Amino acid sequence: MGGMGQMNNFAEEQKLQQQYYNLSKSNILDISSRLPDKKFYEFMYHAWFSNNLENVAEFYSTWKPWDEWDYPIHDLIRFKKVIIDNELHIKDKNVFDIGSHLGYMTLFCLNLKCKHVVGLEPRENKLELSNFICKEAGFKNFNFVQGSTHEENFMNYANNVDTVILSAVIYYVVDHFRLLEKITNSSAKCVIIENRERKDIAFDTKPQVDWETEQDDWETEASDQDKEVGAWHSDKKEFLVGTPNQPFLNSIMFELGWKLEKNEYFHVNTHLKDKRLMSTSIYTR
Repeated sequence: MGGMGQMNNFAEEQKLQQQYYNLSKSNILDISSRLPDKKFYEFMYHAWFSNNLENVAEFYSTWKPWDEWDYPIHDLIRFKKVIIDNELHIKDKNVFDIGSHLGYMTLFCLNLKCKHVVGLEPRENKLELSNFICKEAGFKNFNFVQGSTHEENFMNYANNVDTVILSAVIYYVVDHFRLLEKITNSSAKCVIIENRERKDIAFDTKPQVDWETEQDDWETEASDQDKEVGAWHSDKKEFLVGTPNQPFLNSIMFELGWKLEKNEYFHVNTHLKDKRLMSTSIYTR
């Protein structure tokens, strides 16, 4: 997959990340042992970045994992906070992974022996990859659907849901209350929210949202149907998104009758000067 320079860079980054998180080798092995074989996650991103999203099975049959590559340590920290530490709300539960992207959070839930999981993803071109990898990993108790939180009844895609996962979603919407209210009106007993925090408002005691516009990456020739299920995107060149802070999320969730079980902050991309601040919030009722 990569040359010697890439290998050395990856190894150096891993070493720096291990030092940053103060992790021993046994700590790292303990986290990674709770996740599927790294080749599945590696292939997901290799296929995605190389734009090999069609005929995935054929591409996989000739692909070889990079022996020197393993789960990046900052990803291990992230997946521990979002998935592994919340095994109680995942094992033997019906899970709804909203905004499933390439399907790795769904895969991790399957690996923790969830009862069933539904991955909701607006981009059709990701679904073949997600389905293939979860099947290749030996699982059957899942399904991925093309759909959007903009749909009125998007919660109907997952029946008898116990746990909802919002990973990399809450900061790509503008209608935070509507989204969380729809989840509240379902059978869900737990909501796991992963948030990309804005440092200037993250620790403010007042509820705040950092609003910004992002560039839309829909192609102009996209079909009307594709645009309709565009989830956090639209057919416009720019769209508005809002990153909430913890007091903002709490104000909504408490109003809707949820309790905050725990909230944790952590950093990813620690090899960069401007580290990214993330958080996970676990709400139950």
